[in-house]
Parts: sequence; structure tokens; C-alpha cells
Amino acid sequence: MGYTAVFTNLLKLHNRPKIKSTSTPSLRSQVSKRRFSRREFNLLLASGVTSTLVTGCYHNRILQRSQLIIVPESILLALSGDSWRQITRQIPVSRNYSYNRLVNRVGTRIADSSGQSNVNWEFMVLDHRTPNAFVLPGGKVAFHSGILPLMQNEAQVAAVMGHEVGHVAGRHAQERLSQQLAINGLIMLASYLASGQMDQDMHRMVFAALGAGVTYGLLLPYSRQHEYEADKLGLHYMANSGYDPRDAGNFWRNMMRYSANRQRPLEFLSTHPSDANRLAAINKEVTGLLPTYERNYQNSNW
Repeated sequence: MGYTAVFTNLLKLHNRPKIKSTSTPSLRSQVSKRRFSRREFNLLLASGVTSTLVTGCYHNRILQRSQLIIVPESILLALSGDSWRQITRQIPVSRNYSYNRLVNRVGTRIADSSGQSNVNWEFMVLDHRTPNAFVLPGGKVAFHSGILPLMQNEAQVAAVMGHEVGHVAGRHAQERLSQQLAINGLIMLASYLASGQMDQDMHRMVFAALGAGVTYGLLLPYSRQHEYEADKLGLHYMANSGYDPRDAGNFWRNMMRYSANRQRPLEFLSTHPSDANRLAAINKEVTGLLPTYERNYQNSNW
């Protein structure tokens, strides 16, 4: 039985109406009446998902680490397509010919250097003044028109483009969604096991606390990791394409000046690294990429 089906059936079992019976108590009723120690509770919680987490483990050769991937690619692409259509209905595509030509040219160069030839890349500029750029699974990259005036040259466009392409190469969206599914399943299982030994108010409180703990303890740190990984991959794609990777740091300094008077959340509660930490990581990576950049710049024909 698949991971989703297991927890869907568990939820149905937990929420089904209670039926009076004079027969021997079911296993579920025996479990509900038993008071678990903390150690027993943790063991039950862990053993219920261990096999699924192991079978969902995928080694990403680009990142050189294992990932939890339990969401099929077909589902991810379907969700991405629906989201892309909704976004482009809500935000008009920019008619600025220069912007669109620039983003498409840089996007093609960066995508080619990434080795992701199996991805159906699409690059678009959306007419929105908020400085932003994003990518959806399947290679759909969008730049807001408001971010382009903050870029001083084409290499800075390549810095953001490389970052977005890096998210696709890193399978970050698929991993993120898989983590969310796994966490929701853990919460569901914990709620089910805990419900037989707590009153309703205590049960709600435990459920909420577990959700908060999971969010701040697992999901957000992984999101910060994704950002650092996308930065690193993007720098390599820049250098391989003949773009100066030092311009990535220059762009983020531009963004720091832009956001200087805007309130930002603490890094611990943010899905993105702080600017200072991001710049430090970029500068560290750039040093070893300069020979690659210089070689590819000399051999480029643009």
C-alpha cells in the first residue's frame, strides 16, 4: 500500500463513527485505552513510517546527498502546469521586448550549461513591479519586470537565472512536497495514537504543538538548505556559461540596499537565508570558479 493510502486509511479509521458492539474489543480500541510511555509512543511513531522513508530515499548525484522523494514526477508536473496557468491569468505577461529577449537569452545559456536537456524550459517576464523571480517544476521560469531594473548587467540576470535553474536540478520542489506529505502523515499518526489518552482540548494542543515543532525544526531548515544549494549550482552554471560569478554577490548587495528600509523576519523563521550569510557563502564559492569563468568567457562568442 502506498504512503498516501496508508495515512488516508488511518485518518478514515480515526474519524469513523463509533459503533457499539458486544464483541471482543478491537485492536484499535485496545490501543486507544492503553496509556503509552513516552518511549513507547516514540517507538510506535518512528516504526510506523521508517519503511516508507527508506523506500522514498533518492540519491541526487548533482547535490551529492540523499533526498526524500515520494511524490511522483507526473503529479508534480500536473500541479506545476495548473499553477503556471493560474499565475499567467492573474499577472499579465510583459510586453517589454527587451526584457523578454534578455531573459530568454540568458535562460537558454544557463539551462544549456546545467545539463538539464530533458527539461522543457520556458522563460517569461511577468508585468509586476515587485522584485521577484521564481521557477516551477518542469522548467517554467518567471521574472517579475520589477526585478530587472535592479540588475546592472546581463551577468546579474544570469545570477538569478542560475539560482532558479538550480532549484530544478536539485529537485527541490519535489523534495519539499515530499517532506510536507511525510510531515502531515507523521502528525496524523501522532494524533491518532495520542487521541486515546488525552481529552479533546489536550489533544488539540498536542496536535498544534507538534505541527509548530515540525515546522520550525525540520521544514524551514531544509528550505534554507535549498536556497544555499540553488545559489551554489547557479554560480557553477554562470561560470560554465562565461558569466562572471562575482556578479551574483553584486546583485545581492543591490538587493540589500533596496531592502535596507524594509523589515525582514529573523533567519530562523525565514525560508531564505539572510543577506549576510548568503553573500558569505557566495563569496566562498566564487573563488574557486574564477578560472572556469575566465576560460569559458574567452571561448564564448557573445
